[in-house]
Formats: sequence, structure tokens, C-alpha cells
Amino acid sequence: MARRTASGSRDGYALAALLVGLAVMGILTSAALPVWRQATQRERELELIFRGEQYVRAIELYQRVYAGAYPPDVDTLVEQRFLRRRYRDPMVADGEFRIVHQAEASAAFGAATGDRTPAAGLRGGVVGVVSRSEQDAIRIYNGRTKYSEWAFLHMSSSTPAGPATGSSFEGAPQPGQVAAPPRFGPAPSPGVQRPR
Repeated sequence: MARRTASGSRDGYALAALLVGLAVMGILTSAALPVWRQATQRERELELIFRGEQYVRAIELYQRVYAGAYPPDVDTLVEQRFLRRRYRDPMVADGEFRIVHQAEASAAFGAATGDRTPAAGLRGGVVGVVSRSEQDAIRIYNGRTKYSEWAFLHMSSSTPAGPATGSSFEGAPQPGQVAAPPRFGPAPSPGVQRPR
């Protein structure tokens, strides 16, 4: 009988050690969860910025080909290969960006400056996108703290632009500016032509 008692007490210690180990893992997991959530949200924010700027770049390229005209819709950008694909908004479940049209951007600028006159002669093409998420952001983008305020807009110099438009990243076009054309690969030496 002594053997059964000794083995029974060993089993009891093993079970107690297992329960203590599970409790410690649960505490560590609950402590790591907020950090993991914040890291995930930061990654989604970076992805939102990347995707929004892809729309800005596509609109800019469209304007270079069509003499300053804005595209009628996002599908045109995809079909004509200015945009690789219709990017999804990583901040909302359905993934749909809110499309911003030229008239809406001009009206917002007019309201911000106190100009109540309607913008005349605008074609109403797509000038950019904005997230539909009302969630507070971790980072501040263009002075804005909500994803629904992060406007990714391309405003040409012929269209008035407000303080919340454009991109704040170095090298990206600011409101009223057009960025230099993108260069792929090394620049050719003077007098040397690249093979076609």
C-alpha cells in the first residue's frame, strides 16, 4: 500500500504543476494580447497608407495620360492598368473604401475656407479614397487621428486643395503639386539608349 500512496502523491504533484503552468501561461497570454493587438493594428495602418497611396498614384498616372482628367471610376483605373487591382480597406470588415469625387473634395475645401459658392465646371471624377472606419488611429496621419479622416487624394494644381488632402510622406505629391514621373531601374547614362 505504501507504493500506491507514493505514486498517488507523485501524480498529485504532477497535476498541481500542470495547473500552475497553465495558470502562468494564461497570465502571460493575457498580458501579451494587448501588445499583439496594437502591433496588428499598426500593421493594418501601414497597409492602409500603402493602399491609399496606390490609389493616389494611379489617379496621377491617369491624369498624365488623359491631360489632367480624373478617372470616372476605380474600375477604369484597374481596366486600363493604372492600378494593379481594386485594393481593400484593411480597417473595415467588407474592405470597401469610400470613393471621393472631385465635386466632394472641392466642396469640402470651400466649406473649410468659408467659400459657400458651388464649384463650377467640375467633371466629378475620382480624386481619391478614404477609409470608412470611424475607429481612432494609433498614429497621426496628416494631423488626423481617425481612419475616416485619413484622406488619400490627388488634387491637381487646377483644383483647389484643402489642408486634409494629399500625402505627408516624403517624395509624395502634396496638394497642388504633381510628383516627378516614377523611374524604374537605373537611370541611363547620357548618350546611351536603353534597348526596347
